[in-house]
Amino acid sequence: MGRGMLILLGGMIVIFGMIQLSINRKHEAMTGRSIEYFQARQARNIANSPADMAVAELNTDYSWRDGFNNLSLMNGSADVSLTAQGVFRLLITSTGTYNGESVTVNVMMQRDPFSKYSYFTDIEPTIYFISGDTLNGPVHTNGTMHIQ
Repeated sequence: MGRGMLILLGGMIVIFGMIQLSINRKHEAMTGRSIEYFQARQARNIANSPADMAVAELNTDYSWRDGFNNLSLMNGSADVSLTAQGVFRLLITSTGTYNGESVTVNVMMQRDPFSKYSYFTDIEPTIYFISGDTLNGPVHTNGTMHIQ
């Protein structure tokens, strides 16, 4: 009986040791995958941030085409270039790099054509809109609209 118990106990120790070894290997693999996932996410965040900065810059100055070169963000770097895609389209390409991982984000911007507006002026002349005047469609002025 004692010898059988000893063999059974030895077998259980070997089985539990193999299970523990398998668990340790899975933990190592999960740690590696987590690091790779973090680096890919960080590279994407680094690429997204200057793309947002470029969109904000274009909202204030649509003629801006400088882009960003070797911009340092979140312990990584980013490059942004702008490419015209016709008259009203602009492609923003942002590449973020973090710890050897590189991600590229493309943003296509399209400006509305002036023909979209039923009334559009750069400098508003002295015209007063009063009751009864009707403009069908969107209106825009870069000056001051006079409404009475």
